[in-house]
Amino acid sequence: MGKTVKIAVSIPKELLKEAEKERKKGGESRSAFVQRAIRVSLKQSKKDKAISSYIEGYQSKPESKEEIDEARRIAEFVLVEEPWE
Repeated sequence: MGKTVKIAVSIPKELLKEAEKERKKGGESRSAFVQRAIRVSLKQSKKDKAISSYIEGYQSKPESKEEIDEARRIAEFVLVEEPWE
């Protein structure tokens, strides 16, 4: 992972209490808990940006009626073969 650095952050007391309770339950060190929280936040942010980009793309160039009709036709053909029990 590389070299680590120490940082100091200020957070509300109640948030710290919740975090401490959660990290102890999982048996994590405070550092590991904070690292995981940052990774999860960065991953979610990246996912949110990708979704926004995807939506913007489809809004700027939506499918034509013909493309929608063809996708529906193919879906109906494929889905009829699925066991729905």
